Amino acid sequence: MNRYFTYVLLVLLSATQIAFAQRTFRTFVSTIIDLIQAIIPVVMAFAFAFFLWQGAKLVLYASNDKSENKKALFWSLVALFVMVALWGIVEIIKITFLP
Repeated sequence: MNRYFTYVLLVLLSATQIAFAQRTFRTFVSTIIDLIQAIIPVVMAFAFAFFLWQGAKLVLYASNDKSENKKALFWSLVALFVMVALWGIVEIIKITFLP
């Protein structure tokens, strides 16, 4: 039990140090947006690769059950749309809150 208390205390202390390191709300928002902007292209690349893989499976295995492949292709397209929309929302927030 004492070991878990030490871990929790360490996490809380490091979190407060990170929180106090941020000088203003603007720098905090800027840091969060920079992290999101660094992550989104990587996730989008994986989603696009998954979309291409599902399309290739649909073409290559045309004689097998198409409904599962069509569902996966549809949902990968929906995921790509959501990611592009999220990227647009992040850009709008960046333009609104940051000069």
